[in-house]
Amino acid sequence: MGKSDHTFYLLLIPSLLSFSILTLILIHVVTLSLPAFTSHGLRLLLEARWDPILQKYGLLPALSGTLLTGFISILIVTPISLSITFFICDLLPGKASRIFHRFIEVMGALPTVVYGLWGGFILSQFLYSSMYIQLHDYLDYIPLFSCKPLSGQNILSAGIVLGLSMIPYASSLLIEGYKSIPSKYIEAAYSLGFYRFEAYRLITGILKPLLIAAILLSLSRALGETTIVALTIGNAYMASPCMLNPGTTMSAWIVSQFESSFLYPGVSSILYAGVLIVMVLSFISSSIGIILINRWRSIIHG
Repeated sequence: MGKSDHTFYLLLIPSLLSFSILTLILIHVVTLSLPAFTSHGLRLLLEARWDPILQKYGLLPALSGTLLTGFISILIVTPISLSITFFICDLLPGKASRIFHRFIEVMGALPTVVYGLWGGFILSQFLYSSMYIQLHDYLDYIPLFSCKPLSGQNILSAGIVLGLSMIPYASSLLIEGYKSIPSKYIEAAYSLGFYRFEAYRLITGILKPLLIAAILLSLSRALGETTIVALTIGNAYMASPCMLNPGTTMSAWIVSQFESSFLYPGVSSILYAGVLIVMVLSFISSSIGIILINRWRSIIHG
């Protein structure tokens, strides 16, 4: 057995260990969530009640809150990340570009509790007084803004803070992709007389698969985020199309209920069913994103 064989088996051990841990987690979650799916069926995803006394459970408020905050975060992260990419890669000079890029990376390294505390107690109150009341006053005929905001902690605040926290991650992917684009495409655009905005449209078209991948990977992270959501969403178990209402997400509700779940029969299984749903949604989103990245890189690099 040669030295390369020893290296192969030495590196194989941590890889198999990681795969084994993931497999055991999946088996554990599936096993404990099966009783919830067998006893409640599809009603588990369609009912909006959470009554341990009557043993009536439904995950609709948590599921709708998860999807709604994720959608809001996408609307926040997409234009800002794309703008940051062009600003760093094209407009800033070399040294300033590197400094600003490092600053974005530092933002990505901040603990989520920092975003949660800032969003829950500073940004949400500012948005409540400067935007939410006005949205309800002038756009109350739209279901998304039809409810009167009671505080700044609501579904919209959670989605906004989630989106802001995902900007460094999405921006890093787009910046890496921008720098991977062969310079001949950009030079050809300017040689044809393109204005800068027109060149940006061309580059955005080239980056489109990577942009979608960055959105999906950011969404995958947002679906399972707990700390930010718990501090900004208001933690009310209600299903409503209005974004100015407090709500909850799957991960935030699981954390808030898990400690007392063993006091009531069947509750822990319901919560594990919620864990499985989040895992499936995150797996689908991240898998599609990774496939798009690999396909885009193979096209760009030939």
